[in-house]
Amino acid sequence: MAVESVVIAGGGVAGLGTALAMARQGHSVTLLERDDTAPIATAQDAFEVARRGAPQVHQTHGFLARAAVVLRERFPDVLDTLLDAGCTTMSLAPAGAAPEPGDEDLGVLIVRRTTFEWALRRAVVAEPGIEVRESVTVSALMGTAGSGEATPPVVSGVTLADGSAVEADIVVAATGRRSGVPGWLAPLGVNTGERVHESGLVYLTRWYKLADALVLPPSPKLGGDLGFVKYLVV
Repeated sequence: MAVESVVIAGGGVAGLGTALAMARQGHSVTLLERDDTAPIATAQDAFEVARRGAPQVHQTHGFLARAAVVLRERFPDVLDTLLDAGCTTMSLAPAGAAPEPGDEDLGVLIVRRTTFEWALRRAVVAEPGIEVRESVTVSALMGTAGSGEATPPVVSGVTLADGSAVEADIVVAATGRRSGVPGWLAPLGVNTGERVHESGLVYLTRWYKLADALVLPPSPKLGGDLGFVKYLVV
């Protein structure tokens, strides 16, 4: 397998996960993150960090069962870190039903998004072959525009806000829904459209610390339908 140089813009879950996967396949990875998030000693410290690029990180999160399976099979060290930090698994198997093969793969990870990122970041920082660069902003793509199907556009790296360049065989943009990717691709002759669909969802989070004497049931939930809104409290 040929070793490729990889530049990843964005140090959230997608960027960190991609960096770890690529490096463990033997590739040379440079991870570029706009925020200053290092070093972070504990999961609680990670919760206190302001993330301009990911304002939703403090919302309640439940990571789908596929995430738990991928972590177990490919990144067991990250899963161990999450479990040690207090992450729990909520089974989606029908309550009271007889166990069936595969039920063990139906477990949603219940963990703070900031803790999930923190565990991934710990593994990324410790991984040989990954260079993490904080407080840097990608401003454009390097490359050549195409001229039809025979010669498609080629991306050869990124330009940073300070004018410096980082060359790479592969560029991954993991900068989220507010990404500048459409503007980065336009000079290379690639035009991307965007369609917006209203979801009708409202998502609010407030965190509480339990009193020492208070014990909650294993999976406390409250929900209902008020006619104009359906709600679920977890």
